Amino acid sequence: MRRERGNINFLENKKNINAKYQESVEAKKLKKLIREQLNNPLDKIEAIINSLVINNGIKLINATNLTMGDRAYNLQFSRFLTNEKFQPICFVISLLAPYYYYYIIDISMNNPFVPNGYKWEKNNGRNKEFELDTKFKEIINIVSKEIEATLNYKKFPEKLIDKIIPDISYQNIEIGNFTYFNAFFLNEYYCLG
Repeated sequence: MRRERGNINFLENKKNINAKYQESVEAKKLKKLIREQLNNPLDKIEAIINSLVINNGIKLINATNLTMGDRAYNLQFSRFLTNEKFQPICFVISLLAPYYYYYIIDISMNNPFVPNGYKWEKNNGRNKEFELDTKFKEIINIVSKEIEATLNYKKFPEKLIDKIIPDISYQNIEIGNFTYFNAFFLNEYYCLG
């Protein structure tokens, strides 16, 4: 039995929700959207990348991994690298809604880390304090303005980004841990190494 809340169907039976979700209308639409983006990437994403290089000398890496079920483009600026720290700025642009978001991953080069094939393991994580640091703010502002001007997208509200949406699981995210970030962007904060 299902009940509807807005445009999202929630299943009453919370057991094995992930398996049931895979057969839902929403899952099928998401898979179709991802297939379309894999076959015909959004030209405006390339326009953003090219414009930033030409006008500002900012080189973003397109680290999008739609084959893993990401619901967003993932553009990364990786200039901040020292002997001790790797601090990429990641800009995620939703496929599902007119929103983008950015975050900084703080990776210690002194701690043992192992890339698991497409991202860094969880022993390193998002550093919210860096997002306010002037060292990063100039790049964040320039890229944000380019995304907003090219796509007419808005930054997803900070107060909602980590808010839990109850009764939903998706892939490796268990019920009670699914957030708005997961819904519109990625399963977790990550970057390519």
